[in-house]
Amino acid sequence: MPTGTKLGWTIVVAGFGLVLLIIWITYSRSKHRRDEVLAERLINEFHQQYNLTEIGKANEDSSPKLVRIRQIRTELGMFRRIRSCKIRGFSEPPMLTAECLSRFDRGEAQESFIFGDYQKDHPLRSYSATFLRVAVSERRNAIQ
Repeated sequence: MPTGTKLGWTIVVAGFGLVLLIIWITYSRSKHRRDEVLAERLINEFHQQYNLTEIGKANEDSSPKLVRIRQIRTELGMFRRIRSCKIRGFSEPPMLTAECLSRFDRGEAQESFIFGDYQKDHPLRSYSATFLRVAVSERRNAIQ
């Protein structure tokens, strides 16, 4: 095979590989953005319900998840805002995860969410909140 032909095929294969790489990067970015938008919507809906949840003990027939959310609501107070959030989407099994640093009445907490993708209704599979810092107003009240 002449040298020019080998060089030509090398350029064609490299060009084809570059096109595939550009398509993959574009797809990955758009999928990540769709995952972020969906996770933000689901987290916002969760926090709206969280703020409507009554504090204190749940009924005996309440789900364990609701019992835990009521405990967290009692400890942290009302949700105020998200300071930062890291969102990841997975294909197998289909789910979204989010780790958020959030502000509540009584301080800051690290929230963890896992949303499933069964039947495309994205149910909340897991939620936890780890208390990190007391709010400035709470510190002042404790000192006085």
